[in-house]
Amino acid sequence: MKKICKSVSFAIVALLVLAFSFGGVNFNRVNAASYPATDGVTFSANEYYEVTKKLEKMPQTFEAEIYLPVGLSGRIGCIFSNYDDGLSPCISLDIVDGGKPCLYYNTPNGATWNRVVNIDLRRDSWVHLAITNDQEKNEFICYVDGVKVDSVISSTYADDIAVRFIIGGDNRSDNSSYFKGRIRSLALYSDVRSQSEIARDFVNGAYTADENAIAVYDMPASSAQNDLEDLTGNGYNVNYGKAFYTQKPAVENYAYSFAAIGDTQNITEDEPEKLSIIYDWLLANKEAKKIAHVFGLGDITDMNTETEWRTAKSAISKLNGQIPYSLVRGNHDITYMYNKTFNNKTYTSQFGGFYDESKIENSWKTMTLGNTDYLFITLDYGACDEVLSWASRIIEAFPTHKVVITTHAYMYTDGTTIGEGDAVPPSDATDINYAPTLKYNDGDAIWDKLISKHGNIFLVMSGHVSCNNLVTTQRKGIHGNTVTEMLIDPQEVDKRLGATGMVAMLYFSEDGNFIDVEYYSTVNEGFYKETNQYRVNIVDKEVSAHTTPASCEHDATYHWGKCSSCGISFKEEHTLGEWVVTKEPAPGVAGEKRQSCECGYYKVGEIPALPKLPDDDSSSGSTIEGESSSGSQGGGAQDSSGGGCGSSIGMNNAGLLFALLCVGGASLLLRKRK
Repeated sequence: MKKICKSVSFAIVALLVLAFSFGGVNFNRVNAASYPATDGVTFSANEYYEVTKKLEKMPQTFEAEIYLPVGLSGRIGCIFSNYDDGLSPCISLDIVDGGKPCLYYNTPNGATWNRVVNIDLRRDSWVHLAITNDQEKNEFICYVDGVKVDSVISSTYADDIAVRFIIGGDNRSDNSSYFKGRIRSLALYSDVRSQSEIARDFVNGAYTADENAIAVYDMPASSAQNDLEDLTGNGYNVNYGKAFYTQKPAVENYAYSFAAIGDTQNITEDEPEKLSIIYDWLLANKEAKKIAHVFGLGDITDMNTETEWRTAKSAISKLNGQIPYSLVRGNHDITYMYNKTFNNKTYTSQFGGFYDESKIENSWKTMTLGNTDYLFITLDYGACDEVLSWASRIIEAFPTHKVVITTHAYMYTDGTTIGEGDAVPPSDATDINYAPTLKYNDGDAIWDKLISKHGNIFLVMSGHVSCNNLVTTQRKGIHGNTVTEMLIDPQEVDKRLGATGMVAMLYFSEDGNFIDVEYYSTVNEGFYKETNQYRVNIVDKEVSAHTTPASCEHDATYHWGKCSSCGISFKEEHTLGEWVVTKEPAPGVAGEKRQSCECGYYKVGEIPALPKLPDDDSSSGSTIEGESSSGSQGGGAQDSSGGGCGSSIGMNNAGLLFALLCVGGASLLLRKRK
């Protein structure tokens, strides 16, 4: 009888430990082999599943459930990627020709590496693919359905992620590398998962409560063309949208609008007959959209030929006498031809003056719209110190005017100003007509020497750096004023998709607090991606504070991301609430408490253990998988259903029910034996 009791007790304890240790796993979930062929999400070139914020850590383990028909040929596409034509650090999990998995990485300095696994996943069935990149052991391993199939030499990569990720495609404007199969789930981990952990994920699904889980997505067929939730609670949710669409709510209650036109170089060279469509559209919408001014941002031409300049003049000159406008010179626009084409009385009469009255590269003008006085300043490509000093004097002469600066090279794709190490800094080698004794200034220098120093500068717009999406950031000058910075450059969109005739429309609210932004293709007659249609709060942050998203990027001191009200990037110090007990102390076991910020960051504190009871002989050093024995500060919100540092240990309902059934069965057995 004692042996039976001991056996039953051992079985119960084993079952309870098993249930506890698998907290956070969905026991009702079937493995990939059980899905029907029609399950999962399919993709197309015109669709984007975009992760809403940049990753804080680079994944070391990628897991995905995918379905590839046997008949697929050529490159099958990206499962998860932030590739954007190679200007920014990126990583991409692909299936290449022959159905082979591949991990591709583009380093911050422009070097690349990839690892291709020699296995064909085109099987007309669902498979669980896992890739690990162990940088410490210099080992790259591929697992299929929980079984190791290949191992090669690894390479390192950094956590320098500038661009957001796409599921089932990448950030190129044509999205030609969209995934041609189906994806049922995706999981990313910051650590190198073991074979046993991967085998468990194959059977039970991704372990969402793992402290190293970055993001987990469940993607049944019913989730297609919908936003996706990050099941870890880390906030890496996914927005669904189409590349071009025609219907959206109209902007209302605005006083006037500005139009900004980024680099048109590929249209001017490759499809010159379509350049006029931009300016015809502006004229046709002048009254309806209250267009008060048009800003050109440079690289009007590509090869600087007479033909290209004739095309540009014919199209842009349609604005003469109809809508005020200004131009800037890009690095593809050689000084001599730029002045030969536009340095005429019709254009120059719009301005109050120029840095050099014989040239038009640097100009200023004023305009009054409603009750607001504006000063518009154009700066030459990489404007030199003398030009920046001149611009300062002009701004000081109009202290009550709101200042808009336009120039060609200022912002980079990651939202920072162009600086040392960026791929396309200004260089005097591009223009033999530019005085070689004058030093070019990059974006960092223009901010330091000019823009940060004047309290009435509120908007800076530039092109030059190819970016498929609009990039908007905000920061403060030394006087506390909020400066909104925008990068607008559709050159790669025009190169990959053909002439799109993109125009960025900026609608100013009647109260002067907001700009509603639309990115519109005048050729395709549609809006380009939902993420490019947003609202900007342009007043000082003390007057109108940003609304912090429920979860955003953070470190131990600050959180940053996009304001959920105005859509603009910001960075602020944490505001921590009261301490909250998340784990009660027990005899010999310390408890836990947390202070949380609304951004998702939390600070962990320890509650001293209660005194041990006299007959308590349990081991004080043991921990259960799924629990944390550390009292250090946390990095973000944990799944309270288990596996983290919360008060719940993480035993799910199925495990608990199974354990209770075993207890009940054991009781019946003992009664019978009696």
